[in-house]
Amino acid sequence: MNKKICFFIFLFFPALFFAQPNVNSLELLSQSQNKDEAWVDKLIIEVGDIINSNPKLAVEYTKTILNISKKLSYENGISNSLIKNAAALNVLGKYDEAKKQIDIALKSIPDNILLIKLRL
Repeated sequence: MNKKICFFIFLFFPALFFAQPNVNSLELLSQSQNKDEAWVDKLIIEVGDIINSNPKLAVEYTKTILNISKKLSYENGISNSLIKNAAALNVLGKYDEAKKQIDIALKSIPDNILLIKLRL
């Protein structure tokens, strides 16, 4: 009996760590003083990990990323933050707002970049 319990604990214990989104790294990244294009890219990746588990927080972070990307004139950050924002709004059931965000994102991407993104 004890062997079965130990086996299941061994089997499922790592899932407890990996199933949880890393919100702490989001907080650390957002408090960073060095807000450049690399920072924007890292934060966009982290936000993507919490969209389904905490869409309200994802919306807050994507707004921050959007504002910083605009200050940096970073087109990739602008379009990616709008797309992540739309994904979070979609999870929240705000489909009309999500569609507007996608439309704005598509308009903000230059045509040559859009073709490359659509191929991938």
